[in-house]
Amino acid sequence: MATQKFLVRHKDSTYEVDYNAETGLEVLRCQLYSLTLVPPKSQNIYRKDNFPVKDDSDLLADSGSSVEELRVVSMEEDVASASTMETSDKELARLLQEYYASPGKKEFEKRIQSHIRGVLMYEDAVLQEEARKTVPVDELEEKALISLAKEGNFIPSKAEQDHAFLLQLLFWFKKSFRWVNSPPCDACGRETSFINRGTASASELEYGASNVELFGCNSCSRITRFPRYNDPRKLLETRRGRCGEWANCFTLYCRAFGFKSRLILDFSDHVWTECFSDCIGRWMHLDPCEGVYDNPLLYEKGWKKKLSYIIGIAKDGVCDVTKRYTRKWPEVLSRRVLTSEDDVSAVLADITRECRRGLSSQECAILGDCDKKAAEELGKGHDSNDDDSIALPGRQSGDKEWRLARSEIGPEENSSLSCFSCPIRTCIDDHVKSIYNALFLLLCSFAHERVSREKTLENIQMLKSLLVDLRNSPFRRRRALVNPWFLFFTESKMLSSVDGFLSALSLKKDLEGDGSLSVCLSGNPIKVSMALPVALDALDELMYNLENVKRFGMEPLSLPVVKFNRLCSGSVQASGEELPVGIVTSAFDGLRLSKWEEPNGARGAWIVYKLLDGEMQELVAYELMSADDAPERDPKDWIVEGSDDGGCTWVVLDTQHSQFFDSRFMRKTYRVELERRMSNAFRWVTPLEPLSLNVNLEFCIIDLHLFCKHTKMQRLPWPTIRLHGGFSVMSDSYVAGSPAIDCLESNILGARNSVLANPILQYECFCRLTTCHTFFLLPKQADPDFYKIGYVRHVRAYGVEFKEGPDGFGVFASRDVEPTRRARVIMEIPLELMLTISQKIPWMFFPDIVPIGHPIFDIINSANHETDWDLRLACLLLFAFDCEDNFWQLYGDFLPSDNECTSLLLAEEDELSELQDQSLAVTMKEQQQRILEFWEKNWHSGVPLKIKRLADDFERFLWAVGIAQSRCINLRMRIGALVQDANMLIPYADMLNHSFQPNCLLHWRFKDRMLEVMINAGQHIRKGDEMTINYMHGKKNNMFMQRYGFSSPTNPWDSIQFSGNSKIHLDSFLSAFNIAGLPDEFYHNSEDT
Repeated sequence: MATQKFLVRHKDSTYEVDYNAETGLEVLRCQLYSLTLVPPKSQNIYRKDNFPVKDDSDLLADSGSSVEELRVVSMEEDVASASTMETSDKELARLLQEYYASPGKKEFEKRIQSHIRGVLMYEDAVLQEEARKTVPVDELEEKALISLAKEGNFIPSKAEQDHAFLLQLLFWFKKSFRWVNSPPCDACGRETSFINRGTASASELEYGASNVELFGCNSCSRITRFPRYNDPRKLLETRRGRCGEWANCFTLYCRAFGFKSRLILDFSDHVWTECFSDCIGRWMHLDPCEGVYDNPLLYEKGWKKKLSYIIGIAKDGVCDVTKRYTRKWPEVLSRRVLTSEDDVSAVLADITRECRRGLSSQECAILGDCDKKAAEELGKGHDSNDDDSIALPGRQSGDKEWRLARSEIGPEENSSLSCFSCPIRTCIDDHVKSIYNALFLLLCSFAHERVSREKTLENIQMLKSLLVDLRNSPFRRRRALVNPWFLFFTESKMLSSVDGFLSALSLKKDLEGDGSLSVCLSGNPIKVSMALPVALDALDELMYNLENVKRFGMEPLSLPVVKFNRLCSGSVQASGEELPVGIVTSAFDGLRLSKWEEPNGARGAWIVYKLLDGEMQELVAYELMSADDAPERDPKDWIVEGSDDGGCTWVVLDTQHSQFFDSRFMRKTYRVELERRMSNAFRWVTPLEPLSLNVNLEFCIIDLHLFCKHTKMQRLPWPTIRLHGGFSVMSDSYVAGSPAIDCLESNILGARNSVLANPILQYECFCRLTTCHTFFLLPKQADPDFYKIGYVRHVRAYGVEFKEGPDGFGVFASRDVEPTRRARVIMEIPLELMLTISQKIPWMFFPDIVPIGHPIFDIINSANHETDWDLRLACLLLFAFDCEDNFWQLYGDFLPSDNECTSLLLAEEDELSELQDQSLAVTMKEQQQRILEFWEKNWHSGVPLKIKRLADDFERFLWAVGIAQSRCINLRMRIGALVQDANMLIPYADMLNHSFQPNCLLHWRFKDRMLEVMINAGQHIRKGDEMTINYMHGKKNNMFMQRYGFSSPTNPWDSIQFSGNSKIHLDSFLSAFNIAGLPDEFYHNSEDT
């Protein structure tokens, strides 16, 4: 294109510039910079017609001909020009005031003075006490603390608590005070219509009702009087009125609770309140009629009011706060023609001086400083920019005709305070996940014990009644008595499950002085306040779902009957939301009565959910619950997307069309079928609805359920996983990501109850495995031949039999055993089934297991007999595995391999770094170092081959130590007068299961080199009872579990939490012993017995 010439003007200079369209506007700006010294980023370029030049196309006129003349102005010059225009507007307003204002000074003063007496009444101590008595203080304090906790603030400061309480006081007042358009008929209660104004009676004048409105009944023609009381004492009684009564009474409440408050008088006919908040360090706008706070532009921007004078009236002075409520000060100034600005300042100063007449000079000085700071705040505030992301509504209080007559209805009749450029919010909802998981375990315990559906529902109802009693008790000291017939608290096998449920609610059991059982707080009372309504909603939904289950058992316990592995604690952002309660996190709080509201949802809406710390997870299913009001606000079509890069790119995971929610609070479950992939962000998107552009979109609850899979490769907790439904799953140790998972889904319970869709299988299989393996499906495995070879052939049994029970192969009584004073022997376990190392010198050994003179002796003797018993026992175990025709060689094939052992001894450094308990991680590193030093010392290159082959690599020896620790029992042996404390390795855990009340004990009989299993003295055993035993004794049980990764230090049956998704569960600990069942059967092991 040919070069064009432009005539460029800048200030008083003119330049000719050649412009080439191929090089573009940026080159032209550089040319202008060389001529005008105005930097390219600071240039404002205008055409001759004053049209701004933004891109190359603006350099062409409408006809297409080149523009010949341009003007360059710096941005600073443009700002100065705008300031000059504003100054001229202010000057015009000043001239208008001088022309109109002179006669209005007294009228201005009179309007303010009429409210002074009422404001001073707020300081009456008796009146304040009367006001406080009408407020449910505990309820508002609880709600205030909950509102802070939902933001993650569980330990707020005094200022934060006061600020939150003030807002709850506003919301409570909005609901408890009644707006009057026209009062109901005093005679028949029907609607009335305004007739005229009447004359106030003496009793009405006593409470400041100089204005009385008369209304005629539309049915019986009876006249109803509506006196407009101004005395807040009377308003505490009537609790009704319009904006004048509302603001009057609410300001009294604010003063009654110690807030620095003032009544705000708007000369354009409105009244509200301001309070000083120590939390935000400034005065805050509160409108009790609208239930809106800290939105001072509500009237100008939302109601479209033509403001003039807005005056704050307090006990210690008055002030002009108009600038806080406008961003159009020149326009407002032009309407302030009642009197001059000088007169306004003089009147306010005189009234303030009169209000402070009785104060000391020091108090007056403090108030003066406060006035100065407030004036500076107003001066800064009115120059700030509007927040265009906040949509301010028209007036909501009052009927439509009244609002229209006042021109306060705003641009959209049904609009509300909303935000369409929402901040990123954090979901404080880990308690929701804990409650769902705990309810799942409760149902499992019922199904496992074969409790009928009717009995289950009865006990769930009793549990709900207990929670209702707790909810109705004072939140700081909640306590409720337990129904003595409550199965959860009377059946020992369910105690662990109910304790877990109470713990999820931050509750615990407690014994009263009269022996009755109660439930009370176990931690922060606000955590209970947040959890109780979630639990009650979950119980209601659970009972509804169970009533529609045809057959109660393990198989129906899947979505949507129970929820498991719900996503929580992520960050979320939405396309829009209603303030203050319809924000997007309300969809993730587990509550029916809260909801996310998108005011422009019909125009398309979205939610982006990002996982905590960028964690990668796989979405299996999600659930949506309809909100409480209009069905037309339910979504119909949407897509769900996933992202593995934090939201930069998205992949469609699920698509839904023409969805319909039949009822309110209806939950629908959607399983992700289109594509499953690891993601760290999810997005839910609805399309544009062209036929309903003014309809809001609402959700009550959104739950995201995950398939627990960690991104790191980690060891399997055990080789055999026993599942409900009649199958066991064996791992062939292939790598993660195998397509055989799909085969597993289709074979276990069919497509409908697949592993990924069934929380039972998910809980018992995938949540324990932290990486995917290929699985082969086998019939339920209980190998009697192993036990016959390993035990029955060697063990002498008296009155017991080996058979398969409901929880796996075990030992059961073959006849009734009456209680006796002495422990009765039921089994004798011979030497071949034991490995024993004494903790004292001389250490004991058995020649038929370890031949005398074998070099392993020297290695064992080199270890400390008191602190290194596990190293000594590991050496003995490795030697036993090396011997031919040895029972331990057979048993070694059954033990978990070094790739499957659960001991944290085998964890790598990066895996240990993920433990939240770093003291445990340090302990494990120290233990690994101790074992490494021992192995390097004794397995060096010069050792004999028969020693080297026992543990030719360090991991093999580390595994042996882990096995020794996990299979070890401690026993005191008596040999005549000699008492020995021994560490014994015996696989009895694979033969004897465990329960809440073990009925057997161990005893060593040296004479025959036997270990006896004996029934506890005084124990009554019935035929068919399972023989159960505690696997250790004393504190070493807990220490063992803490040290080697099966539990947490505070509660040995809790799982250890990692920073990622990985966990080591109680079940993985039990699986190391080939024990199946629910946690409550083994609860006794957490106690020192």
